[in-house]
Amino acid sequence: MKNNETRSRDTVGKISSDLLNKTPYSNDPIEIERAMHEDYVKNVTACV
Repeated sequence: MKNNETRSRDTVGKISSDLLNKTPYSNDPIEIERAMHEDYVKNVTACV
């Protein structure tokens, strides 16, 4: 990229507004942790 070229980027306000308008992730944090732990155990087992 040359010095006089600029990239088109979204502003922080637009990004935060888009995130606020998005539906929240509704999974229970405990269920997310269980799924992550299950993947971790599978990966460790595969490595050993």
